[in-house]
Amino acid sequence: MADSSIVRLNAAKKRAKKGGRPKLPHKIAPRDGRLELNERELKSLDCLGAHQMRLEFLYLRSNFLRSFQGLGYMPNLKVVDVSSNCLESLEFLGVLPNLRELYLNANSLVSLDDLPTMPLLETLSVTQNEIPSLRFMQPQPSLRAFFFSHNLVESFDGMPAFPKLDSLRCVGNPLERHEQFMLTAVIACGPTIRKINGQLISPEDHELAASFSAVTSIAIRYGAMVGDGDPQMFLFEMQKHET
Repeated sequence: MADSSIVRLNAAKKRAKKGGRPKLPHKIAPRDGRLELNERELKSLDCLGAHQMRLEFLYLRSNFLRSFQGLGYMPNLKVVDVSSNCLESLEFLGVLPNLRELYLNANSLVSLDDLPTMPLLETLSVTQNEIPSLRFMQPQPSLRAFFFSHNLVESFDGMPAFPKLDSLRCVGNPLERHEQFMLTAVIACGPTIRKINGQLISPEDHELAASFSAVTSIAIRYGAMVGDGDPQMFLFEMQKHET
């Protein structure tokens, strides 16, 4: 059973022990721009209604949501937590021009290619999903923290250059088992990275990463890892397979 399925099952057991099915209030009213609908067995977001325009913080943990259908234009929303649901895609995520933090942990996501560019997004957490690759991710110009631990990612293939990235967590992915994982990660993340999997990156680590050629950096973004051979030959082989 996948980690995300176990999390959802455990959450359901906890709700059952509390004695019955949790009910939604007849009137949902945010308090100070904050709305918490955790453990409500929600299957849709139709209940948000007219409150969407006023919300700044939205918490929907431990429900049964499969999509963001019903989430519309929310100009003031800053934080969304939809962890421990049943999300399989990020379609219908809506227009969230001021979103700063997005938590999608413990779902059933298999890709991030339908996550739109969000100009102010600073934290993205997709831990405990079933994502095999970072290919086709959209740029996130303000992203500072990217967490994708306990997925199925084998390399940094397709990860965009995040110009403000400060912290990366990718524990429990196949790529972490590579002998030169840390050096590869520093090169992939660029000069702004300060912490990887909780480990502080030293000036010496950055200096070593900077000593590698631009070709190496490009090859890493196509799936190479430091120590796997000549990066130029790797790119040549990649191009040959694509044509």
